[in-house]
Amino acid sequence: MDRAVNINDIGFAILGGVFLFILRYVLRKYTASMKIKIAEDKAKTIITQAKVESERKSREAALEAKDLLLKMRMEFEQETKDRRREITVMEKRLLGKEESLDKKLEIIEQKAKDLKNSETEISAKKAEIDKKKENLEQVLLDEKMKIQDISGMTKEQAKETLMQKMLDEARSE
Repeated sequence: MDRAVNINDIGFAILGGVFLFILRYVLRKYTASMKIKIAEDKAKTIITQAKVESERKSREAALEAKDLLLKMRMEFEQETKDRRREITVMEKRLLGKEESLDKKLEIIEQKAKDLKNSETEISAKKAEIDKKKENLEQVLLDEKMKIQDISGMTKEQAKETLMQKMLDEARSE
């Protein structure tokens, strides 16, 4: 019986060994499949996190791009506003200069008109003076002739008489 036990024991041992071998095989397969599942879950988690991270970074980049675009637009609008202000100031300055030049031109034109009127008046007065001078010369000539007729002396005789009187007066003094 000992031997029978031994064979039984050996059979149980072999059966136990086969059972342990199969159990070990199944456990290894189960462990391997669990490790694969865990690895796949980790991979899925990493992929999901990577997608989330990439979407987040994409949104951040889009926001940064929008911020940059907004900043550039604001700078452009400010520069445009400044330039418009400068142009407005320059236009006002030019308009003022133009008005000043127009006023000066009006003054010059008025002075030229006044000068022309003055020249016309002066020419008319000169003509009038020349006419009066001629009349006076004629009147003077007529008067001299009347005096000569009244005195009965010629011009030369009147001069001599006048000179003589002056000399006499000078001697008596």
